[in-house]
Amino acid sequence: IKGTMNNARLLIATSWGSNVYGGVAVFAKDNPVKVEMAGHNLDIQMSGFNNNHDVYGIYARNQKEINITNETATGGKKGAITMSLDNSANDGGNVYGIYADTAKVSIDGDVTITKAATTSNGYAREFTAIRTVNQGSEIDIKGKFTMSGKSITGRGDLYSARHVAVSLNGNRSKIHIHSA
Repeated sequence: IKGTMNNARLLIATSWGSNVYGGVAVFAKDNPVKVEMAGHNLDIQMSGFNNNHDVYGIYARNQKEINITNETATGGKKGAITMSLDNSANDGGNVYGIYADTAKVSIDGDVTITKAATTSNGYAREFTAIRTVNQGSEIDIKGKFTMSGKSITGRGDLYSARHVAVSLNGNRSKIHIHSA
């Protein structure tokens, strides 16, 4: 999946009467999403966003679920997910790998973030690899999660810049990573 400002700009939400847009590769907002990898790899590449757009690799919200499976993989060979999330052309958008907002994300396979780039002009606020927000959110990865510090580039503003691997927010929220 190659997402750019031209093909992956989506209405994420409405906040205080304004539309909030962002770039999302796999998104469950109005309906649940199931992706059957069948032993094949899923390569997510997001880049080329501007105007304060946040970038997400995988994002579920509104009590919807994203279920990425390998149910039909032959010979036990599971596909893996690789993400390159480049928001360095942006004026202030955040970067998120896997994000659940009052929703559930379930992944049956290894996940690797090879790139998480924020802007270097002093406005980007946050990169979080795995994040839950609000009550009852859940992320379940049945596989290894890999990301090196070299994968993260850019700097944020001096007051609120954060580079976080895992962030758990919300009552009764859960994050499970079942390393093989």
